[in-house]
Amino acid sequence: VTLVEILVERNNTVKAGDPVAKIRGQADPIAMAQAKIDLLNAQNALAQGIASRESSIAQLQLRLAAETDAFEQEILSLTIQKQQLQLAQYRTQQEQTVTRLQTQLSQLESQNTLDTIYATADGRVTQVIRTTKEMELSPGTNLLTISDPSVTLYRGSLNSDTLVYGRAVTNYSAVSNTSYTGTIVGAPNILPA
Repeated sequence: VTLVEILVERNNTVKAGDPVAKIRGQADPIAMAQAKIDLLNAQNALAQGIASRESSIAQLQLRLAAETDAFEQEILSLTIQKQQLQLAQYRTQQEQTVTRLQTQLSQLESQNTLDTIYATADGRVTQVIRTTKEMELSPGTNLLTISDPSVTLYRGSLNSDTLVYGRAVTNYSAVSNTSYTGTIVGAPNILPA
């Protein structure tokens, strides 16, 4: 998956369902190439197989038209019917194979689509990863952090003893009447641990 664009900036307020990023999926290029080869081979085999069987039937029909012996005519007629049934069965099986391969190729091609990532909650964007254009993303990559706007992440005296990465803090939110305990993960001008 490739990150195409982040649509929000730090401190933006978002609502659940707001678009926050654009990504593009990418199918495995080797799998795509193989799927195209398999489909072309199946389509070619279908066309050649039908042409070969139709040619055999046409030759038998010419022999039938020239045959004068009633017994031989009956044998040729039954052979033609048998080959016509085999042709119909072959056509059905090969068309199913072509359809299956077309579906597989379509599924791979659908992975090359542009998709939108939406916010899952209301809040304020508190962190956005630094990105480069067309950045490759690994599964589980954190693109941004959205914090609950009703929670004060930390309030207290701002001195070097309190604002340190990794320091445990407890905060009471009067808005939600709840205490929150956590670890300092970021703030402007924060001191390193």
